[in-house]
Amino acid sequence: MPLGRPRTALIERLRRYVEKTDGCWLWTGRKTWSGYGEITLGGKRGRKIRAHRVAWESVHGPVPNGLCVLHRCDVRSCVRPDHLFLGTRADNAADCLTKARHARGERVGSAKLTASQVQQIRDLAACGEARRAIADRFGVSRSNVGLIVSRQRWRAEES
Repeated sequence: MPLGRPRTALIERLRRYVEKTDGCWLWTGRKTWSGYGEITLGGKRGRKIRAHRVAWESVHGPVPNGLCVLHRCDVRSCVRPDHLFLGTRADNAADCLTKARHARGERVGSAKLTASQVQQIRDLAACGEARRAIADRFGVSRSNVGLIVSRQRWRAEES
């Protein structure tokens, strides 16, 4: 649901928590677990919205349905309006991939292997060790070993 043009009081609250630098304008108030600035509408129990969205709407007006406010600078706490632009969720995902901001390899929260272990798996397979034995040794499935060896998992840019 779009905010429309934020009320003056909300804009003043936004300004109170902004540290302006030569580059980004950094949000110093409450942040989400992922580092985005957050501001509350309607008191303590009100709806929480992203600070960069309020900053965008304070200058440009409502965000059209289906669009998101994205960062050119890739600084999640930045609320500088000229560092922000509109895009779809698909644009946001593509931007993330293009700028390599997504978790890969060891940085994936559910990763069971390190880059070093992946290289060991490939070396063992190249020497002819059975995939079942490799899987047992590293605590992964045989199919996962096969995907690693064939580079369908843990491609070169991930390790």
